[in-house]
Parts: sequence; structure tokens; C-alpha cells
Amino acid sequence: MKAGWETSTLGEACELLNRGISPKYLESGGIQVLNQKCVRDHKVDFTFARRHDSHVKKVSEERLLRAGDVLINSTGTGTLGRVAQLRSASSEPATVDSHVTIARPKQEKFHPDYFGYLLIGIEDQIKQAGEGTSGQTELARSVLANNFTIQYPTSTSEQQRIAGILDKVFAAIAAARANVEKQLSNSQKILERNVENSLMEQGWEMTKLGELCEGVDYGSSTKSVETGRVPVLRMGNVQNGAIDWSNLVYTNDEREINKYSLNHDDVLFNRTNSAELVGKTAIYKNDMPAIFAGYLIRIRRKKAVLNADYLNYYLNSTFARSYGKTVMSSSVHQANINGSKLKNYPIPTPPLAEQQKLVEKFDELKQSTQALSRVYRQKLAVLDDLKQSLLAEAFFGD
Repeated sequence: MKAGWETSTLGEACELLNRGISPKYLESGGIQVLNQKCVRDHKVDFTFARRHDSHVKKVSEERLLRAGDVLINSTGTGTLGRVAQLRSASSEPATVDSHVTIARPKQEKFHPDYFGYLLIGIEDQIKQAGEGTSGQTELARSVLANNFTIQYPTSTSEQQRIAGILDKVFAAIAAARANVEKQLSNSQKILERNVENSLMEQGWEMTKLGELCEGVDYGSSTKSVETGRVPVLRMGNVQNGAIDWSNLVYTNDEREINKYSLNHDDVLFNRTNSAELVGKTAIYKNDMPAIFAGYLIRIRRKKAVLNADYLNYYLNSTFARSYGKTVMSSSVHQANINGSKLKNYPIPTPPLAEQQKLVEKFDELKQSTQALSRVYRQKLAVLDDLKQSLLAEAFFGD
């Protein structure tokens, strides 16, 4: 380590290192309380903040957020370990809930911006430090305080200089990342636009989907288990027109297996979730025996008049998704498209041979856009690696 640098544990570096409160929620009034959703991409986002009734449960002065505080998600699979710093004071009093830890640096030891970068630099280590069972992962205060060491120059002016350099470089990386993400989004829309144009430009006769199907059926409501005979496909397994075979649950119920078993080329339709996810579909290609859960609808088409892959491309097109939004039922937390509404979807119906030609065209275009998307994702990974390498250099005195 370079001269003029020190090493300490995170606990030694902090004036405050504690979880937040267990809120008493209000619809309005009270004070803001941030949760795990507010900590993402190294930024504090107040969009998802809720309100806490401070008259029912008082919030201590030390747990009110201050400029320079670093927030660390401390529970949950996929959220644990995410780090973000509050660079400026919030516009009104705010705190965090008990799933988030406040790390407040000792003012006499740290320039606050430098401290924020320090914790971003060990974010990956923090993510690996959770303990507990799946879905209940916890990050104990003692682990945060004692298991992580940080290196820093004793001069706060030197810390400020380094933080200033990182601000400029990270701003440039953020701009580059935004450009790549825009290119990635555009590449993913190429297929959607091409499918819609190809479906609509020929003026084919529109038919109600129900007239082209043998069955439009709801899935099983049986309770699933972590291990068993047959996978139960759920909403999370319906991804980008195909089935994602990760994060499976299972059933051993023979009656349910017989009733809800999938056949080759069955199309699964996500009937309820957020408005963005309702209407997503996937096509079952007989990869392994499986049944489908109750939040999905199985579509079995009439083979003589409707190609399964054509149907799958159609339902994922912007035309079908836009139509779905016009018939969607919505509540506060969920949207829904039931089987009756699905049967009324208008679908362009060219001859079966023409449907097959379109499928071949869409398959080829899909391969090209997927290859392009992989290139953009690789670029994003390179930018993320660059950030980590720059942080490593900054914190080893280089």
C-alpha cells in the first residue's frame, strides 16, 4: 500500500451502520421511507418510496437520511448487496425500512463521495456475504462491520481528488452505456416491427383466435413442490416467445399431470401479472414432460388452419400486444386477460403454406437480432468490468 494510506474494517469507518425501521405505512403524510426497490444501479430512486406514520413510531434523528449516506440492501435473493449513495440531501425527511442498512462514514476520516465509491467497489463481495435459505437471505450488521476491509488515503483532499476523477470517468461510462442500451433496445424491436409489418401489409382476412383453436384452457392450481416428477411451468418460465427451463417447481399429482400435460407446439399465454407482462407467450417444443400453472392459458390450435410458430410470433407482435391492452382488465397490482377475451383476438389468417414461409422468415431474422443483441450485451459487460477495474486501481493507490 502507498504511503499515507490506511486500512480499516467497514465498521471502524462508519459513524452509523444500522438497519432502518419497521414502518407503519400511510397513503399520504408522514415521512418518506425507502425500500430495496429504491436502491438500484448505484442510484437512490425515490419513485418507489412509501410513507411512514412517525406519530405512531418515532424515527430517531440518526436514522433520518443525510447527504453522503450509503444505502445497502440487506435482505433478499437478487436484491441483497446492492449499493447506492445519497449524494445530496432529500427534499423532505426520509429514512429506510428494515431491509436496508445505512452506512454513514465518519466525517473526520472521509470525503463522502469517495466513501460512496469505496462501497461500490466492494459491492460484489457484499452480494456474496448473505446468509440463510433461498428467498430469505440476510446480511447481518456484524458481517458488514467486521468482514469487509477498505483502503483509503488519510488525506480527505486526496480522496476528493480521486472521487472527482471517478465522477468524470463514470459519467462518460454512463453515457456510453445509455447509448449501447438504446442500440440493444432498437435491435430487439427489429423483429417485432418486421412481424407486424409482414402480418398486416398483405390485408389477409382477420379471424377470431377462438375459431382457429381446439382449446383455450386455464392451468393447474395444484400446490407445487421443489422436487418431484413433472415440472410445473409458471409465469416466470414464459420468456421471449420460448420457455425458460430454469427456476422450476414440480408436481407428483397424477390427476393433475394427466389433465394439464403439454403437447408439442402448445402455446402458453401469460394471463395475469403487470400490464407489461400480461400477454407474453412461449411455445412448448416437447423439451421434457411438463404441465402448466393456473396463471397461464394453454392454446391448442387447429393444425389444419394455424401454424403454432406463426401463432406464437403473432401473439408476441406489437399488433397483438396493443390489442391486448384494449381488452385488459386492471386492478391496483395486477392486470388480466381471460380466456374469453383471448378467443376474440383478431388474427390475420393467410393460407397454412404462407404461414410457414413467414415463420421461416421470422426465424432467420430472430437469429440475426439475437446475435446483434449478444454483441450489445457483451459491450455492456465490458463497460461494467471497466468500472470495477477503475475502482480497484483507485483504491489500491494507483
